[in-house]
Amino acid sequence: MKKAVRFVLLHSTVYAAVHALLITALIVCFTAVTEGSPGRSPGGNLMAAGLAFGIVFAGFLSLHVGAGFFVQVRRVRDLGYEVTPANVSPRQVRTVSVRGGSAYAAGAVHKVLAGLEGVRFLAEYPGSGRVSAVRKAHDGEGYAQVIRVTVRSAGPLSTVEVRSRPRFHGAPVDRAQNLVNVEEITKLLRQPNSHKASRRA
Repeated sequence: MKKAVRFVLLHSTVYAAVHALLITALIVCFTAVTEGSPGRSPGGNLMAAGLAFGIVFAGFLSLHVGAGFFVQVRRVRDLGYEVTPANVSPRQVRTVSVRGGSAYAAGAVHKVLAGLEGVRFLAEYPGSGRVSAVRKAHDGEGYAQVIRVTVRSAGPLSTVEVRSRPRFHGAPVDRAQNLVNVEEITKLLRQPNSHKASRRA
């Protein structure tokens, strides 16, 4: 839990700094273009920009920390997963072994993805074992997610890497939707009849 707390605080700080920097740059540029800075020295301009950054950063930091703990961490816990940095992150990756060659495993991946509600295929690369798809927000809440699956043959087994992230790159929280994606997909791929999956109603 302590590691998850540090993870949330670190990522909240990074996101807040980036967002505050962008907003401050926009404020400074807008002010310079529309009003100019008559009678103000370069040092004064820098101090004003620093003050604006500090105010915006504090606001974003409070917002991200609150969302991280009261949305992300709580959601992971409510779903029954262990609260770890890996599970709290909006960017998820899991690897699973599937019996059969790459062509068979790729077919199983396709069937599993097609059986998930709200999934639309973005791109398929025949012969490469790579599939990209997008899934709409679960229950209409959160962000859409991008799912990328790569299949690598390893003799009688194939290694399937499943990655899932928010479609909006800058999303600091995702209500654990990507965690659900990778866990659900790898669980279905472990089942012997995963290649027979059908679309749910």
